[in-house]
Amino acid sequence: MTSSFPLSSNAALLPWDTAGHLPAVELGDRGLFRNPEQSLISARNDLEAVSIWLANYADSPNTLAAYRKELERLLLWASETRGKPLSSLTTDDYLAYRAFLADPQPRERWCGPKVSRHDPRWRPFAGPLGERSVRQALAIINTLLTYLVSVRYLTANPLALTRGRNKAVTIDAAVDRVLDHNLWEHVLAHVEDWPRDDAKQLARYERARWLLTFMYAAGPRASEIAGHTMSSIVVRRGRRDRWWWQVRGKGGRDDRIPLGTNVVEAMIRYRRHLGLPPLPSSDERTPLICRLTQRERERPLTRAQLYAIVKAILLGAADDIEAYDAAGAATLRKASTHWLRHTAINHLADRVQDVRVVQRFARHANLNTTTGYLHYEEDAFHNEVIAEATVPKR
Repeated sequence: MTSSFPLSSNAALLPWDTAGHLPAVELGDRGLFRNPEQSLISARNDLEAVSIWLANYADSPNTLAAYRKELERLLLWASETRGKPLSSLTTDDYLAYRAFLADPQPRERWCGPKVSRHDPRWRPFAGPLGERSVRQALAIINTLLTYLVSVRYLTANPLALTRGRNKAVTIDAAVDRVLDHNLWEHVLAHVEDWPRDDAKQLARYERARWLLTFMYAAGPRASEIAGHTMSSIVVRRGRRDRWWWQVRGKGGRDDRIPLGTNVVEAMIRYRRHLGLPPLPSSDERTPLICRLTQRERERPLTRAQLYAIVKAILLGAADDIEAYDAAGAATLRKASTHWLRHTAINHLADRVQDVRVVQRFARHANLNTTTGYLHYEEDAFHNEVIAEATVPKR
Protein backbone atom coordinates (compact mmCIF):
# COMPACT_ATOMS: atom_id res chain seq x y z
CA MET A 1 0.00 0.00 0.00
CA THR A 2 1.47 3.35 -0.98
CA SER A 3 1.15 6.63 0.83
CA SER A 4 -1.42 9.16 -0.31
CA PHE A 5 -0.39 12.72 -1.01
CA PRO A 6 -0.75 15.45 1.63
CA LEU A 7 -3.90 17.51 1.49
CA SER A 8 -3.85 20.52 -0.75
CA SER A 9 -5.12 23.84 0.59
CA ASN A 10 -8.26 23.40 -1.50
CA ALA A 11 -9.07 19.82 -0.55
CA ALA A 12 -11.81 19.26 1.97
CA LEU A 13 -10.94 18.03 5.46
CA LEU A 14 -12.87 14.78 5.73
CA PRO A 15 -13.63 12.80 8.91
CA TRP A 16 -12.73 9.21 9.65
CA ASP A 17 -15.69 7.32 8.21
CA THR A 18 -17.42 4.30 9.70
CA ALA A 19 -15.41 1.92 7.52
CA GLY A 20 -12.24 3.09 9.23
CA HIS A 21 -10.99 5.06 6.25
CA LEU A 22 -9.37 8.45 6.78
CA PRO A 23 -8.89 9.85 3.27
CA ALA A 24 -6.05 11.97 1.96
CA VAL A 25 -3.48 11.51 4.70
CA GLU A 26 0.06 10.22 4.64
CA LEU A 27 -0.28 6.55 5.55
CA GLY A 28 3.28 5.98 6.73
CA ASP A 29 4.12 2.65 5.16
CA ARG A 30 7.73 3.90 5.02
CA GLY A 31 7.76 6.21 8.04
CA LEU A 32 10.99 7.48 9.58
CA PHE A 33 10.48 5.61 12.86
CA ARG A 34 8.93 2.45 11.41
CA ASN A 35 10.27 -0.94 12.53
CA PRO A 36 8.73 -3.28 9.94
CA GLU A 37 11.11 -6.18 10.48
CA GLN A 38 10.34 -6.64 14.20
CA SER A 39 6.78 -5.35 14.60
CA LEU A 40 4.49 -7.54 16.70
CA ILE A 41 1.33 -6.30 14.98
CA SER A 42 0.31 -6.91 11.37
CA ALA A 43 -0.27 -3.24 10.49
CA ARG A 44 1.08 -2.28 7.07
CA ASN A 45 0.86 1.44 7.75
CA ASP A 46 0.07 4.00 10.44
CA LEU A 47 -3.66 4.04 9.84
CA GLU A 48 -3.88 0.28 10.35
CA ALA A 49 -1.65 0.52 13.46
CA VAL A 50 -3.87 3.22 14.97
CA SER A 51 -6.96 1.13 14.17
CA ILE A 52 -5.47 -1.90 15.95
CA TRP A 53 -4.80 0.23 19.03
CA LEU A 54 -8.29 1.73 18.99
CA ALA A 55 -9.79 -1.77 18.79
CA ASN A 56 -8.70 -2.25 22.41
CA TYR A 57 -11.42 0.24 23.38
CA ALA A 58 -14.26 -1.22 21.31
CA ASP A 59 -16.26 -2.04 24.44
CA SER A 60 -15.99 1.55 25.73
CA PRO A 61 -17.73 3.66 23.07
CA ASN A 62 -17.16 7.00 24.81
CA THR A 63 -13.44 6.37 25.27
CA LEU A 64 -13.17 5.07 21.71
CA ALA A 65 -14.84 8.18 20.31
CA ALA A 66 -12.59 10.51 22.32
CA TYR A 67 -9.39 8.70 21.31
CA ARG A 68 -10.42 8.45 17.68
CA LYS A 69 -11.18 12.17 17.55
CA GLU A 70 -7.72 13.09 18.80
CA LEU A 71 -5.93 10.74 16.41
CA GLU A 72 -8.07 11.97 13.51
CA ARG A 73 -7.00 15.54 14.26
CA LEU A 74 -3.34 14.60 14.49
CA LEU A 75 -3.29 12.58 11.26
CA LEU A 76 -5.03 15.36 9.31
CA TRP A 77 -2.70 18.02 10.74
CA ALA A 78 0.45 15.97 10.10
CA SER A 79 -0.49 15.35 6.49
CA GLU A 80 -1.65 18.87 5.70
CA THR A 81 0.85 21.02 7.55
CA ARG A 82 3.96 18.82 7.73
CA GLY A 83 3.52 16.50 4.76
CA LYS A 84 4.35 13.56 7.02
CA PRO A 85 2.75 10.41 8.36
CA LEU A 86 2.42 9.73 12.07
CA SER A 87 5.47 7.45 12.03
CA SER A 88 7.72 10.27 10.77
CA LEU A 89 6.73 12.99 13.23
CA THR A 90 9.61 14.30 15.34
CA THR A 91 9.80 16.04 18.69
CA ASP A 92 9.79 19.39 16.88
CA ASP A 93 6.62 18.41 15.07
CA TYR A 94 4.86 17.63 18.34
CA LEU A 95 5.91 20.97 19.80
CA ALA A 96 4.38 22.64 16.75
CA TYR A 97 1.22 20.54 17.12
CA ARG A 98 0.84 21.61 20.73
CA ALA A 99 0.87 25.25 19.63
CA PHE A 100 -1.57 24.43 16.83
CA LEU A 101 -4.09 22.87 19.22
CA ALA A 102 -4.19 26.11 21.19
CA ASP A 103 -4.72 28.15 18.01
CA PRO A 104 -5.75 26.15 14.91
CA GLN A 105 -4.94 28.23 11.84
CA PRO A 106 -6.30 29.04 9.38
CA ARG A 107 -9.35 29.16 11.63
CA GLU A 108 -11.95 28.89 8.86
CA ARG A 109 -10.32 25.71 7.57
CA TRP A 110 -9.89 23.85 10.86
CA CYS A 111 -12.78 25.13 13.01
CA GLY A 112 -16.49 24.97 12.44
CA PRO A 113 -19.91 24.43 14.04
CA LYS A 114 -20.90 21.23 15.83
CA VAL A 115 -22.65 19.39 13.03
CA SER A 116 -22.95 15.82 11.75
CA ARG A 117 -19.69 14.32 10.57
CA HIS A 118 -21.27 13.94 7.16
CA ASP A 119 -22.19 17.61 6.94
CA PRO A 120 -19.95 19.57 4.51
CA ARG A 121 -19.48 22.19 7.25
CA TRP A 122 -17.76 19.63 9.49
CA ARG A 123 -14.33 20.61 10.78
CA PRO A 124 -11.99 18.80 13.21
CA PHE A 125 -12.29 21.56 15.84
CA ALA A 126 -15.06 23.72 17.24
CA GLY A 127 -12.41 26.26 18.23
CA PRO A 128 -9.04 26.57 20.01
CA LEU A 129 -8.45 24.12 22.85
CA GLY A 130 -7.81 25.29 26.40
CA GLU A 131 -4.66 24.23 28.23
CA ARG A 132 -6.43 21.36 29.95
CA SER A 133 -7.77 19.99 26.66
CA VAL A 134 -4.38 20.39 24.99
CA ARG A 135 -2.75 18.33 27.72
CA GLN A 136 -5.47 15.70 27.47
CA ALA A 137 -4.99 15.45 23.68
CA LEU A 138 -1.23 15.00 24.07
CA ALA A 139 -1.73 12.42 26.83
CA ILE A 140 -3.91 10.34 24.50
CA ILE A 141 -1.35 10.59 21.70
CA ASN A 142 1.44 9.66 24.09
CA THR A 143 -0.50 6.56 25.16
CA LEU A 144 -0.79 5.51 21.52
CA LEU A 145 2.90 6.10 20.80
CA THR A 146 3.94 4.22 23.93
CA TYR A 147 1.87 1.27 22.74
CA LEU A 148 3.34 1.40 19.22
CA VAL A 149 6.86 1.34 20.65
CA SER A 150 5.95 -1.55 22.99
CA VAL A 151 4.74 -3.67 20.03
CA ARG A 152 7.83 -2.62 18.04
CA TYR A 153 5.87 -0.87 15.33
CA LEU A 154 7.87 2.30 16.11
CA THR A 155 11.48 2.53 17.21
CA ALA A 156 10.95 5.62 19.38
CA ASN A 157 8.33 7.91 20.93
CA PRO A 158 9.29 11.50 20.01
CA LEU A 159 6.52 12.92 22.18
CA ALA A 160 8.16 11.43 25.28
CA LEU A 161 10.90 14.07 24.95
CA THR A 162 8.55 17.04 25.08
CA ARG A 163 7.93 18.72 28.41
CA GLY A 164 4.56 17.95 30.00
CA ARG A 165 3.48 15.65 27.18
CA ASN A 166 1.40 13.32 29.32
CA LYS A 167 0.22 15.20 32.37
CA ALA A 168 -3.06 13.41 32.76
CA VAL A 169 -6.02 15.52 33.76
CA THR A 170 -8.30 12.77 34.96
CA ILE A 171 -7.98 13.29 38.71
CA ASP A 172 -10.08 16.41 39.07
CA ALA A 173 -12.61 15.20 36.50
CA ALA A 174 -13.02 11.82 38.20
CA VAL A 175 -13.39 13.35 41.65
CA ASP A 176 -15.91 15.84 40.35
CA ARG A 177 -18.10 13.05 38.93
CA VAL A 178 -18.94 11.55 42.31
CA LEU A 179 -22.04 11.69 44.48
CA ASP A 180 -21.10 12.26 48.11
CA HIS A 181 -22.59 10.01 50.78
CA ASN A 182 -25.48 12.34 51.53
CA LEU A 183 -26.50 12.65 47.89
CA TRP A 184 -26.25 8.91 47.40
CA GLU A 185 -28.47 8.26 50.41
CA HIS A 186 -30.93 10.76 49.01
CA VAL A 187 -31.05 8.94 45.66
CA LEU A 188 -31.87 5.69 47.47
CA ALA A 189 -34.54 7.41 49.57
CA HIS A 190 -36.03 8.97 46.45
CA VAL A 191 -36.58 5.54 44.88
CA GLU A 192 -38.09 4.21 48.13
CA ASP A 193 -40.74 6.94 47.85
CA TRP A 194 -41.87 5.82 44.40
CA PRO A 195 -45.53 4.71 44.14
CA ARG A 196 -46.21 0.98 43.81
CA ASP A 197 -49.96 1.01 43.31
CA ASP A 198 -50.09 -1.05 40.12
CA ALA A 199 -48.00 -3.72 38.38
CA LYS A 200 -46.11 -1.26 36.19
CA GLN A 201 -45.19 1.03 39.06
CA LEU A 202 -44.07 -1.94 41.15
CA ALA A 203 -41.93 -3.32 38.30
CA ARG A 204 -40.30 0.05 37.83
CA TYR A 205 -39.55 0.35 41.54
CA GLU A 206 -38.14 -3.18 41.96
CA ARG A 207 -35.88 -2.76 38.93
CA ALA A 208 -34.55 0.59 40.13
CA ARG A 209 -33.94 -0.78 43.62
CA TRP A 210 -31.92 -3.74 42.28
CA LEU A 211 -30.07 -1.61 39.72
CA LEU A 212 -28.84 0.89 42.31
CA THR A 213 -27.90 -1.87 44.75
CA PHE A 214 -25.85 -3.72 42.14
CA MET A 215 -24.17 -0.65 40.68
CA TYR A 216 -23.05 0.55 44.08
CA ALA A 217 -21.84 -2.89 45.14
CA ALA A 218 -19.99 -3.90 41.96
CA GLY A 219 -19.05 -0.61 40.28
CA PRO A 220 -19.86 -1.87 36.76
CA ARG A 221 -19.64 0.00 33.50
CA ALA A 222 -22.95 0.36 31.65
CA SER A 223 -21.67 -1.86 28.84
CA GLU A 224 -20.89 -4.58 31.38
CA ILE A 225 -24.40 -4.52 32.81
CA ALA A 226 -25.85 -4.77 29.31
CA GLY A 227 -23.51 -7.62 28.40
CA HIS A 228 -24.01 -9.95 31.38
CA THR A 229 -26.76 -12.25 32.58
CA MET A 230 -27.63 -13.25 36.14
CA SER A 231 -25.57 -16.42 35.69
CA SER A 232 -22.52 -14.17 36.12
CA ILE A 233 -23.39 -13.98 39.85
CA VAL A 234 -21.94 -17.12 41.40
CA VAL A 235 -21.24 -18.58 44.83
CA ARG A 236 -18.23 -20.47 46.09
CA ARG A 237 -19.51 -22.82 48.77
CA GLY A 238 -17.49 -23.41 51.88
CA ARG A 239 -17.49 -22.83 55.63
CA ARG A 240 -18.62 -19.38 54.64
CA ASP A 241 -20.34 -18.95 51.28
CA ARG A 242 -18.68 -16.26 49.19
CA TRP A 243 -20.59 -14.59 46.38
CA TRP A 244 -18.89 -13.09 43.34
CA TRP A 245 -19.76 -11.28 40.16
CA GLN A 246 -17.80 -12.87 37.32
CA VAL A 247 -17.31 -10.00 34.89
CA ARG A 248 -15.74 -9.76 31.49
CA GLY A 249 -14.63 -6.17 31.20
CA LYS A 250 -12.43 -4.00 28.99
CA GLY A 251 -10.36 -5.86 26.45
CA GLY A 252 -12.17 -9.13 27.22
CA ARG A 253 -10.46 -9.38 30.59
CA ASP A 254 -12.13 -11.71 33.10
CA ASP A 255 -12.30 -10.76 36.77
CA ARG A 256 -14.34 -11.31 39.92
CA ILE A 257 -15.93 -8.74 42.23
CA PRO A 258 -16.96 -9.75 45.77
CA LEU A 259 -20.66 -9.35 46.59
CA GLY A 260 -22.07 -9.04 50.10
CA THR A 261 -25.14 -10.70 51.53
CA ASN A 262 -27.11 -7.48 51.06
CA VAL A 263 -26.56 -7.75 47.31
CA VAL A 264 -27.56 -11.41 47.23
CA GLU A 265 -30.71 -10.61 49.22
CA ALA A 266 -31.54 -7.79 46.81
CA MET A 267 -31.03 -10.14 43.86
CA ILE A 268 -33.29 -12.78 45.41
CA ARG A 269 -35.96 -10.17 46.02
CA TYR A 270 -35.74 -8.94 42.41
CA ARG A 271 -35.84 -12.48 41.02
CA ARG A 272 -38.88 -13.36 43.11
CA HIS A 273 -40.57 -10.24 41.77
CA LEU A 274 -39.82 -11.53 38.27
CA GLY A 275 -41.27 -14.94 39.16
CA LEU A 276 -37.89 -16.66 38.97
CA PRO A 277 -36.22 -19.11 41.39
CA PRO A 278 -34.31 -17.35 44.16
CA LEU A 279 -30.86 -18.11 42.71
CA PRO A 280 -29.71 -18.11 39.08
CA SER A 281 -28.67 -21.28 37.30
CA SER A 282 -25.32 -21.64 35.56
CA ASP A 283 -26.95 -21.31 32.14
CA GLU A 284 -29.35 -18.49 33.10
CA ARG A 285 -30.24 -16.17 30.22
CA THR A 286 -32.02 -13.54 32.29
CA PRO A 287 -30.16 -10.22 31.96
CA LEU A 288 -28.77 -8.57 35.08
CA ILE A 289 -31.32 -5.78 34.61
CA CYS A 290 -34.53 -6.65 32.80
CA ARG A 291 -37.02 -4.83 30.68
CA LEU A 292 -40.35 -4.18 32.36
CA THR A 293 -42.54 -6.47 30.26
CA GLN A 294 -42.34 -10.23 30.68
CA ARG A 295 -42.52 -10.72 26.91
CA GLU A 296 -39.19 -8.90 26.46
CA ARG A 297 -37.52 -10.06 29.67
CA GLU A 298 -34.69 -12.00 28.05
CA ARG A 299 -33.73 -9.12 25.77
CA PRO A 300 -30.91 -7.19 27.47
CA LEU A 301 -31.20 -3.45 27.89
CA THR A 302 -28.98 -1.31 25.71
CA ARG A 303 -26.46 1.14 27.13
CA ALA A 304 -28.72 3.98 26.01
CA GLN A 305 -31.70 2.48 27.83
CA LEU A 306 -29.67 2.00 31.01
CA TYR A 307 -28.52 5.58 30.76
CA ALA A 308 -32.11 6.78 30.42
CA ILE A 309 -33.23 4.74 33.45
CA VAL A 310 -30.43 6.06 35.67
CA LYS A 311 -30.84 9.60 34.40
CA ALA A 312 -34.56 9.58 35.21
CA ILE A 313 -33.80 8.44 38.77
CA LEU A 314 -31.19 11.16 39.27
CA LEU A 315 -33.37 13.91 37.80
CA GLY A 316 -36.25 12.89 40.03
CA ALA A 317 -33.98 12.95 43.07
CA ALA A 318 -32.77 16.41 42.03
CA ASP A 319 -36.32 17.72 41.88
CA ASP A 320 -36.89 16.48 45.44
CA ILE A 321 -34.14 18.63 46.95
CA GLU A 322 -34.19 21.66 44.68
CA ALA A 323 -35.99 23.85 47.23
CA TYR A 324 -33.45 23.37 50.04
CA ASP A 325 -30.25 22.13 48.32
CA ALA A 326 -29.81 23.81 44.95
CA ALA A 327 -26.15 22.81 44.71
CA GLY A 328 -26.94 19.16 45.39
CA ALA A 329 -29.76 19.24 42.86
CA ALA A 330 -27.41 20.72 40.25
CA THR A 331 -24.91 17.90 40.88
CA LEU A 332 -27.60 15.26 40.46
CA ARG A 333 -28.76 16.83 37.21
CA LYS A 334 -25.23 16.63 35.81
CA ALA A 335 -24.76 13.03 36.95
CA SER A 336 -25.08 10.01 34.68
CA THR A 337 -24.58 6.25 34.67
CA HIS A 338 -20.79 6.41 34.86
CA TRP A 339 -21.00 8.69 37.91
CA LEU A 340 -22.37 5.70 39.81
CA ARG A 341 -19.25 3.71 38.98
CA HIS A 342 -17.09 6.61 40.18
CA THR A 343 -19.23 6.85 43.31
CA ALA A 344 -18.87 3.15 44.10
CA ILE A 345 -15.07 3.34 43.69
CA ASN A 346 -14.71 6.49 45.78
CA HIS A 347 -16.96 5.29 48.58
CA LEU A 348 -15.02 2.03 48.76
CA ALA A 349 -11.82 4.09 49.09
CA ASP A 350 -13.41 5.94 51.99
CA ARG A 351 -14.00 2.61 53.75
CA VAL A 352 -10.83 0.63 53.10
CA GLN A 353 -8.12 3.29 52.61
CA ASP A 354 -6.05 0.75 50.62
CA VAL A 355 -5.44 1.74 47.04
CA ARG A 356 -4.55 -1.83 46.04
CA VAL A 357 -7.99 -3.08 47.09
CA VAL A 358 -9.63 -0.19 45.25
CA GLN A 359 -7.54 -0.88 42.14
CA ARG A 360 -8.69 -4.49 42.03
CA PHE A 361 -12.32 -3.52 42.62
CA ALA A 362 -12.15 -0.92 39.83
CA ARG A 363 -10.32 -3.42 37.59
CA HIS A 364 -7.72 -0.89 36.55
CA ALA A 365 -4.58 -2.29 34.96
CA ASN A 366 -2.64 0.83 35.93
CA LEU A 367 -2.55 2.12 39.50
CA ASN A 368 -2.36 5.69 38.19
CA THR A 369 -5.83 5.25 36.73
CA THR A 370 -7.16 4.25 40.14
CA THR A 371 -5.65 7.24 41.92
CA GLY A 372 -7.42 9.44 39.41
CA TYR A 373 -10.74 8.25 40.87
CA LEU A 374 -9.88 8.77 44.51
CA HIS A 375 -10.48 11.77 46.69
CA TYR A 376 -9.56 10.48 50.14
CA GLU A 377 -5.85 11.30 49.73
CA GLU A 378 -6.66 14.91 48.91
CA ASP A 379 -9.18 15.07 51.74
CA ALA A 380 -6.66 13.62 54.18
CA PHE A 381 -4.06 16.13 53.02
CA HIS A 382 -6.53 18.97 53.53
CA ASN A 383 -7.51 17.70 56.98
CA GLU A 384 -3.90 17.32 58.10
CA VAL A 385 -2.97 20.84 57.05
CA ILE A 386 -6.02 22.40 58.67
CA ALA A 387 -5.50 20.39 61.86
CA GLU A 388 -1.93 21.61 62.21
CA ALA A 389 -2.68 25.21 61.36
CA THR A 390 -2.91 27.70 64.20
CA VAL A 391 -4.22 31.22 64.09
CA PRO A 392 -2.04 33.73 65.98
CA LYS A 393 -3.87 35.47 68.78
CA ARG A 394 -3.89 39.22 68.75
